[in-house]
Amino acid sequence: MTIHQVNYKDALQEKYHAEYKQGMDFFFLKQLVPLNLNIRYVEKIIQFPVHLFAPYEKSTFLRVVANNLSDFGLVIITRLATDQQGNHFTLPRFKNKVREMLKSEYVKLFDNQMKLVRFDSQTRSLFKQARGLRNDSVAHLDEAMVAGNPTIHPLNFSELKQLRNALNTLLDALAFDTEYMMLPIQYNSKVHQSSRFRDTTDIEEILDSIARNSDLLNLPERHPRSWKHRSNNLSPQDKVLLNQYRAKFGLAEIDE
Repeated sequence: MTIHQVNYKDALQEKYHAEYKQGMDFFFLKQLVPLNLNIRYVEKIIQFPVHLFAPYEKSTFLRVVANNLSDFGLVIITRLATDQQGNHFTLPRFKNKVREMLKSEYVKLFDNQMKLVRFDSQTRSLFKQARGLRNDSVAHLDEAMVAGNPTIHPLNFSELKQLRNALNTLLDALAFDTEYMMLPIQYNSKVHQSSRFRDTTDIEEILDSIARNSDLLNLPERHPRSWKHRSNNLSPQDKVLLNQYRAKFGLAEIDE
């Protein structure tokens, strides 16, 4: 038996039921769902072929949104995992509190579960790096960073996702007989949905609108002569992408 097979009302002392539920709801709804949404939005923007459909002067909004969401994602990650001084409410501290809430017969099961989700050395190093970035370039401005000589290198997007995943896994480990979906239903690939619903999430509608109204997508129909010249400068990969979007909007395929 694992701790996940036990209901929290059975595993915890009764006096702690409300406190446990309040803590789990807070970390889930107020912290990790927003974090996962931020990461999903940034990922969608990164995957969108901006170079085809939104020239630099028309992609300011997307770049600002992606940067702001990344920064706030960093803030959520660090305040959940790294701020251990004072009375800060962190997920690792809550984990320790949950252990104190347990009935004695469930402590061993809980400890076995926690061993499986313990942060490894690389993850701990990334959390430390994230905290330094939050302190020196997001919440405050370090002189060395302003001068172009940062002492801490930025996290790349895959590292940001790695930290997000570590926090998701920790919350999941603290869930008794419950599975938390970290994204709303329309974003969650684990939930069976109709293709119509899956294909019309708000972020996809926004990005598809940019593509559908772009000059390049409509160039073959609107300006055939200009298209002939422009197409010669497109890479085979760009032509594949362009055809994928043209097919999505019912337009004829271009020659690759």
